[in-house]
Amino acid sequence: GYTWAMAQQAENSRQSDPRKVDLIVEAPWLISVVEGQAAIEDAAIAVTAGTIVAVGTRAEVNRGFQAQSKKTLPSHVLLPGLVNAHGHAAMVLFRGYAEDMSLQTWLNERIWPLESQWVDETFVRDGTRLALVEMIRSGITCFSDMYYYPEVVAEQAKQAGVRAQIA
Repeated sequence: GYTWAMAQQAENSRQSDPRKVDLIVEAPWLISVVEGQAAIEDAAIAVTAGTIVAVGTRAEVNRGFQAQSKKTLPSHVLLPGLVNAHGHAAMVLFRGYAEDMSLQTWLNERIWPLESQWVDETFVRDGTRLALVEMIRSGITCFSDMYYYPEVVAEQAKQAGVRAQIA
């Protein structure tokens, strides 16, 4: 199929030099979210100023762009960022606590008493920071959060550069 990189390369062919970008990332595969476009084998993306400016085959991207730096990922798949659609990020600090209980028992006898004792702005800030590290490492680029101190969660998301929907 016709890719954005092909269109950009056609535009660049009218210029004497390839377009300069900050980074080209190459990988064996890329999964696209463009309707009708299959996965791309021997893929690459071009990035400048933190924005993806081209997606295509390695040959297409390297023909149309010259990178200040290049990263080759020999056994990876490039894919769009994931979205965590429901969460309570700061609760990562309670992970593993009494997980063998039914939901209502867990909430009534364990979590709500713990929250009343421990949850404050510092707890939410620290828990959200930890959750954001885990999300970023897992490829999550946007999350929804429903917990206490939403302004603290929003500030942490902003500092991390992660999109968020706070409720």
